[in-house]
Amino acid sequence: MPVVDLNRQKGNYAESIASAWLSRQCLVRPVSAGTDIGVDLYCESVLGNFPFQHFWVQVKAISKNNIGEDASAWFDFETKHLRYWSRQPVPVYAFLVPVIGWPPETPNYIYGIRLTDKIVKQGIPDRQTIRYRSSEGFAMETLDADLAKFVREIVPYDAATLLVPKGLIAPIEKPEKSIQDSFPMEVVLPHLDSVIASIRFASEISLAEIIESRTRNPRHLEIRRILDKVLRLCIDELNVLGLSSLANSAFMNGEVQLARECLERAKVKLEATDFDPEKKSETLREIEMMLDHLSS
Repeated sequence: MPVVDLNRQKGNYAESIASAWLSRQCLVRPVSAGTDIGVDLYCESVLGNFPFQHFWVQVKAISKNNIGEDASAWFDFETKHLRYWSRQPVPVYAFLVPVIGWPPETPNYIYGIRLTDKIVKQGIPDRQTIRYRSSEGFAMETLDADLAKFVREIVPYDAATLLVPKGLIAPIEKPEKSIQDSFPMEVVLPHLDSVIASIRFASEISLAEIIESRTRNPRHLEIRRILDKVLRLCIDELNVLGLSSLANSAFMNGEVQLARECLERAKVKLEATDFDPEKKSETLREIEMMLDHLSS
């Protein structure tokens, strides 16, 4: 029979405690044995008998040495795990479960660390480990209230925060309707370049679709003019599609010189790219035809 060391037992115990506590207001799906590569629990909050939001959990058993006199607890995380968690589609949390003695007494408090929030705000350090400390978490005597705040406020906030590094600023999803949408704050400034890139990319795609559809919808024509203005502000960063779309939009406005400039830029950019040769030649021919049309 294989030997089961005490650390494995403590880890299993800690995971069962965290799972039991979270299960009071969440559906909890433990990760199958042998497939845990940084996540122990797949969780989905339940509000009013309906599923609400997903989040993932890493559980760590801690000893007295990990708990400070200021009622906070800490753990040293490997940055390779932070990189893994940063790529996940839902917020990730660590729960530090005190396992004191063996057999242990049931803990009165579980410490929580908002890993996604820390990664977005602080980035991933250039070293092997980082120590995260927290005094937040769930107390046994106020467990249901603590869980309610977690699933109704913290998880929705972190779910919106998760999108910011991708340049997307989405409203925080609320369990109940509110008068005004709220958005993640204190996380946008480090990611402004990503926000601008996202706006530019969305504008390129949207303008291209409006032009290719040949729509006569008045609302679409109004939006075309808005997108046109956005892309003019970042003309140096546009891709071939964006430049071609802006050229068409400029031509529709009667601005032949700007249309020609955009097409020449698109041609230079396309020639410098490592692109599928056949598709590249086809696109170059289309650009040349458009330039000939402008010159006629």
